[in-house]
Amino acid sequence: LYNQRIALVSSLLFTCSTFQIYYAHDCRVYSLFLLLTLISFFFFFKLIKDDALTTVHLVCFILTNVLLIYAHYFGFIVWFLQIGITLGWFLKSKQIFKTVLISFIISLLLYAPQLILVISHFLDSAKNGTWLKSPNGLESIYNMLWSFCNAPVVTVLMIILLVATLIKYIITRKKIEVNIYTKFILVWFIIPFIAMFLISYKVPMFLDRYLIFITPAFYILIALSLNFLFTSQKIYHTLSVIVIILFAITTTVNPFKKRLIDNSIHFIAKNKTPHMLVLVCPFDYITTFAYSYNRSYFKNINQDSEYASLDNQLKSEHIYFVNDIDFAADKVLHQFDTIIYLDAGADFAMPNNNIKKVLSTHFTELDNRYRDNFFKIYTFKKH
Repeated sequence: LYNQRIALVSSLLFTCSTFQIYYAHDCRVYSLFLLLTLISFFFFFKLIKDDALTTVHLVCFILTNVLLIYAHYFGFIVWFLQIGITLGWFLKSKQIFKTVLISFIISLLLYAPQLILVISHFLDSAKNGTWLKSPNGLESIYNMLWSFCNAPVVTVLMIILLVATLIKYIITRKKIEVNIYTKFILVWFIIPFIAMFLISYKVPMFLDRYLIFITPAFYILIALSLNFLFTSQKIYHTLSVIVIILFAITTTVNPFKKRLIDNSIHFIAKNKTPHMLVLVCPFDYITTFAYSYNRSYFKNINQDSEYASLDNQLKSEHIYFVNDIDFAADKVLHQFDTIIYLDAGADFAMPNNNIKKVLSTHFTELDNRYRDNFFKIYTFKKH
């Protein structure tokens, strides 16, 4: 869209982002969501630049947009951005408007089987809220930018850079013509950022990984700001190198995932005896537990009842997965004198689960171990 210098600077900033590395290491959808967003915008900008797409490129554009929303329903935001840009700038361009309209209609039809589920989830979140908290004003905005910039000092410098760019633009706006793609990059970054921040006061969703799809636009804006502020090539190159070095030296190439899974499960496997009961909460942690505890259990999944065989195999070793507990009603608890309880984010996943309270009432706590911010292991013995 611009030149090799801006491409290189923005790509290096992206590469040196701990945030990007963190989710590249995470076996979740967010890196895929980001990749599909980039591919979608690639074809969208190609359509704008060439005023048309070849049949192959159009098919790729449609498939990418379908995969995008199947990956994460926030992919609809990317759709809305591209439709908004089309309506705002290319309504009179019949070929571009027609191509975008056809591609999104086909994409929506291919996504139809999932629409009811997405609508029901959205209505539930709007009614009952989400697990997130509402933003805390400017502090939340700063913290979000911090996650994109590795460290506080880098964040402050990037904010100063962007504000200085805005001031210079306001002063010189009558003398310059802003590149049309810069307007689209601004829409890509600013609209979702502000919209999700404001909506989060009603339905909390202002979370860094939910905004991962706007981060390429952020790094491009930094490169554009450097290019806009400093007309001298020497100064531009010098400051670009400094900014890249700041990102590089504050990068964590192997970010801590805060999930010491193997250590926790190996402790249980080592210390449990045939006469002990192991309780794990929440129930949905069963596959993660089985993967580290006994790989053959993990592989044995019953497709008709996903967790049934896995649950039965672990129960045969007196390892029970529960979401709550009632001592009076649970006959299993009365059969054991010693219980190991693995709290795998129990209070977060299952508020008011009552497990720790019930165990503390009827058993004596012998030991507790905190593996990290997530895992807690308790050992109880009957009074």
